[in-house]
Formats: sequence, structure tokens, C-alpha cells
Amino acid sequence: MIQAAPKIIVGYRTRLAELPEPFVPQFAPPGNYKDAAKIAEWTDAKKAEWAETSLTYPYLATFDEVFAVVISPGVKDVAQWGYRPPGSGKQPISLAIRAFLMRYFGAAWTGGGGQRPIFLGFDTRTFLKIWGLECSLPENASPLPPEVWYGTTMHRDVGEALLPAEFKYVPLPWVLKRRGIDVPGWERPGLSPELDARVATIAAEQLGLLAE
Repeated sequence: MIQAAPKIIVGYRTRLAELPEPFVPQFAPPGNYKDAAKIAEWTDAKKAEWAETSLTYPYLATFDEVFAVVISPGVKDVAQWGYRPPGSGKQPISLAIRAFLMRYFGAAWTGGGGQRPIFLGFDTRTFLKIWGLECSLPENASPLPPEVWYGTTMHRDVGEALLPAEFKYVPLPWVLKRRGIDVPGWERPGLSPELDARVATIAAEQLGLLAE
């Protein structure tokens, strides 16, 4: 009997990074906009849209909160981290996650043996990109093994599995209700890391992702 791979179930929320030189593109209103108030309204809407989009961009966004569950033979561990601003004297979230997970999977990720874990959650690809790039920043100088975050297939996006992107007109909450997944307080991915992890765990079990 083939033993299922260890799992790391993650829920995360991002925030705009505190950057010395924030990056904001220049927005040019449509040529037919002449009224100053209308132009200002259009520009404000574009800036708000950009701020929301930036929450998924490495370098522009950072982790605000992360909730992680490790499931491995004989092990079930849970950890949670909140935002640690620059200059707080505390280890950045990305390095705290690295230290926690390397305890369990450092050998597997560095060729020392053992099964490599599979990350499960909502938009795990973005989580891994932000995590990997932050760990490698000069001020952190603790790069992850590339196979953990770069070009890896060891992650499963539960949201995409439940509802492929091309079916965007079907709302995810409706899909969860249809599948009998009811986690009180959950509204959508990216608001509550802990609730995201709970929803992802239930969905992954239904979908057979925990058994692979």
C-alpha cells in the first residue's frame, strides 16, 4: 500500500508591504474625460483596483497572517503567525514559517531523505512565490531550496480544484453549499487564514487530495 504524502495545509492573508519606494503605476484617464471631478473619481477607482491587485504580487505584498497545519505520519502540528512590521525586532513571518517547516521537512527538501510534502490551500502558488522570494531578500538571506517554491508541482489549489477559473460565473460559496461544506464565519478566501485552512481541509478530503 502506497503511503500518502505529508500535507501542509495553509491559509494566508496578505497586506501591502511597507516599502521605502512604493510602486504605483501612472493611470491615464480616457481621452474623452474632461471633467476634473470625473477624472479624480476614475483615478481613485483605478488606484483602489491596483491596491487590491497588489495583494497578490510578490514584493508589493507581504504576509499579514498565516495559519499552517502539518499532517504527516505520527504528526499533526498547527502554527499561526501575525504581521511583524520592519524594525519590530521580531523575525519576519516568512522566516518563522521557514524555521517551523524545515524542522519537519528540511531533510526531504535538501536531499536527506523522506517524503516531500504537498501544500494544500487556496491559491497555494501565490503563497509559495511570496514566501520563497521574501526568504531570499538580502535582509533575510535565508533562501528556500528552489524545489520548495520555484517550478514545483507539490501544491494543490483547492479553490481551482473545486471551481476551475473558466467557470467564474458560478460563485464559490454556492459550490461549498452544494458540497455541504459549512464553516461558520467563512466568507471568501483571503480573509481568515484559519477558516480558509478549515475549508481547504474539508474540501481536500472530499476531493481525495488528502489521500494522494
